[in-house]
Amino acid sequence: MKMKSILLLILMIFISLFSSCDEVQQPFEKNVNPDTNITKDTPCILLEEFTGYKCINCPKATRMLQELINNSYKDKVIVVAFHAGNFAKPDADAESHFQYDFRTDVGNELNSFFSVTSNPSATINRTPYQSGIVVNWGNWASAIQDYFEKNKTAPVKINLTSDFNRDKNTLTASVDLEYLQAESAGNYLSVWVTEDGIKYWQLDREADPKEVENYIHNHVFRHSFNGTWGDQISTSEIPVGTKVSKNYSFTFYKSCDWKPENLNIVAFVYDANAGKKVLQAAETKVIVKD
Repeated sequence: MKMKSILLLILMIFISLFSSCDEVQQPFEKNVNPDTNITKDTPCILLEEFTGYKCINCPKATRMLQELINNSYKDKVIVVAFHAGNFAKPDADAESHFQYDFRTDVGNELNSFFSVTSNPSATINRTPYQSGIVVNWGNWASAIQDYFEKNKTAPVKINLTSDFNRDKNTLTASVDLEYLQAESAGNYLSVWVTEDGIKYWQLDREADPKEVENYIHNHVFRHSFNGTWGDQISTSEIPVGTKVSKNYSFTFYKSCDWKPENLNIVAFVYDANAGKKVLQAAETKVIVKD
């Protein structure tokens, strides 16, 4: 009888231990909010694509780039498409399909500053590759690979959030920076708005007919919260561990035809003392709040 009591006691202790283990919550990785993009010290590439709806070779370049990103560089390459130059100029002929004006002051200024002479072309973190900063689309893949081989870490981390308030018709963005390496006073922050899913006409050499009515334009540059060249982060050298927070807002004007649910925010830090080289970039979708 005594032995049975001892065995029963041991069994109860064993069950109790098992119950306790079931209640212990193991450490878990916190899910990032869908409206938040946090970069670590791994660099991201900002690819500034210069394009136009009358650029007949641009769709092929876009498809190639998207396939490259999907297969090899998901979440590592951020595309911003500037419609600028002659191929982006609307036709004067009222019968033409190409009437909408995708051009912007920022896109025009960058197109001129980087001396873009042909489309499709792009900058890869504004870093020189072979003959210059502007890279022909046939060299995008090799330029991207070359950049990641030479740049294993980024000096700054970016935490980015954004939302659109329908009641106020206002778009907001919040950017938090944390410096992982010391940097110069020449660092600037730019915060841009892009839009996906725009259906409009586009010339496409591989299509039949070549004038495509419902071509999907993605990554289209729409607006900058802080101009072409952004905000200077500091007037003095930036030590390791420095944290900077910036908040931006923009109220849609009445004629604005952007779709908030298709908008993205792109934020990046560049060094004005190093040819405006991009040090880190981040992107997040805009969260629409009704």
